[in-house]
Amino acid sequence: MVNSKNHISKIDSLRGIAIMGVFLYHSQLILYTNCDLKVYGINHFLIVNGLNDIIINFSPVAFGWTGVQLFLIISGFLIHYGFLQKNTNLDVVSFFIRRFWRIYPPYLILLLFICFSKNNIGEYLNNKDGIENFVSHLMLIHNLRSKYFYHINPSFWSLALEVQLYLIYPLLLVVWRSIGINKIFYLTFLISLILLFVGMYFENRIDFFKSPTYDRSIFKYCFIWWSGALLSEKYYLNEKLFPQNSFIVFLTCFFLAQLSKAYLYTSYFTIYLITIAWLAFFEWFLYDTKISLNNKLVKILSVLGICSYSFYLIHFPYMYGLFDYFNFLGLSEKSVLVKIIPTFLVIFMISYSYYLFIEQTSIKFGKGFLDKIKRNLV
Repeated sequence: MVNSKNHISKIDSLRGIAIMGVFLYHSQLILYTNCDLKVYGINHFLIVNGLNDIIINFSPVAFGWTGVQLFLIISGFLIHYGFLQKNTNLDVVSFFIRRFWRIYPPYLILLLFICFSKNNIGEYLNNKDGIENFVSHLMLIHNLRSKYFYHINPSFWSLALEVQLYLIYPLLLVVWRSIGINKIFYLTFLISLILLFVGMYFENRIDFFKSPTYDRSIFKYCFIWWSGALLSEKYYLNEKLFPQNSFIVFLTCFFLAQLSKAYLYTSYFTIYLITIAWLAFFEWFLYDTKISLNNKLVKILSVLGICSYSFYLIHFPYMYGLFDYFNFLGLSEKSVLVKIIPTFLVIFMISYSYYLFIEQTSIKFGKGFLDKIKRNLV
């Protein structure tokens, strides 16, 4: 069994990579609003008008959205790896208490701040839709309705998905004990594929099947989270998920994912190629002895990864205002970095402070709360 704290610490660097990808992708969406993304012509090929469109649609930054998938894989890995290390039945009460204090208070504080700031308070107090929208976010079920999916803070949809994945984890463990990790992964993967083909067939007939509520549902994305659990079990047993060079697998799948975007009917499978790519990258990153925590880049990514949850919560609503503030040189190629770098640094400083004072406080309070419950049960 592999039990290296040094290796597991590398995961903070992976989080750093994931949040950097998400930040750069959102930066691209904001800075290049006039460039169409994923618009297909009558021949079903992606419409590109020159080099600028090619870069925007096929560069690594254009795939920064897959940082969300990497976060899901990391989550599945850590949750299941923690369970395997304890090698006991899951303490469901303790599991949900820890998850609650880790995720919800930082989310709730920012949700309240956004909704009841001076500019927004009327929207979420004085009309039915606004109240319903706020309550659905409060309960983390806003991803179940397309109307509210990207509202308030577009990044919040994946947090609702994450919480719902936590809810089904104890149920999947029951199945895991009966059929094993591999069969659960194949089962969730098969369900995702079935939903994909159903969506492809009905998307031009019924609007629901082309909505994010359907396309990014827990049933569609469960295989991504569970692929992280699969990797953790292989790692726990000191086995490899990819017997061949996993970095080559990553490069191959990432390249195929880029190509798949060029044609409408192959673009539906981009998510599956990306999942395999990130799994391979994850495994390579864990096992490669050349990647040291003493490396400066790894250290920087690790610091960013530590506060990645706060960064993810905070960054998107305030990027517009910060880009406008740093917009004094227009949108020329030279000015893009002038806006991105200071915007990133400002959000990072706010996020790291939020991590220290809000996240850490919530986690410590949750530990104390859990200890108190356990003492009362003794």
